[in-house]
Amino acid sequence: MKPVSTIMVLLASPLVAATPSLTRREAADLDARLRASSSATVTLHDWCAAHGVVDPTIHAEVIKASPPAASAAQRQELQVAPAEPLGYRHVRLSCAGHVLSDAENWYVPARLTADMNATLSNSDTPFGTVVAPLHISRRNLAAELLWRHGAKPPAQLFRHRALVLDAGGRPIAEVIETYQREAIALR
Repeated sequence: MKPVSTIMVLLASPLVAATPSLTRREAADLDARLRASSSATVTLHDWCAAHGVVDPTIHAEVIKASPPAASAAQRQELQVAPAEPLGYRHVRLSCAGHVLSDAENWYVPARLTADMNATLSNSDTPFGTVVAPLHISRRNLAAELLWRHGAKPPAQLFRHRALVLDAGGRPIAEVIETYQREAIALR
């Protein structure tokens, strides 16, 4: 009986939970969930809750910087004219102090309500939370695996580029989200 209890203790130990293969599976699981999701904010909230975070609320720390101009390709994907104003937001999405994602967001203010635009300009509320009343969905444009080799996960695991669409299928934003190692280290 003693060998069986030793095995049970080893299976429950944090050393086993942090093995490279389990960490890679966690990253692959999060990647798949995000790709299948209509909202990264909702998916990250659910991910944190499933990993035992007591308060899985997602916060957006706004990074103040000069906004980069949207490329011609982004404007085409967003279906806006070259002179149409775009909003820009660069945030770090976190829960319980863990930075999960670094996200850039070019959005079309004319396709949002005045209240939504004000909230995006004046708060740390995540974009997905703000625009949820529009019944959003996402169309994935690109995904890039950043964890190429080695057992230890890098600071950045993977990157997604996606269009956020309103209920009518009209693009309201393009996002580039880089998911961080902390997203798989919530234990």
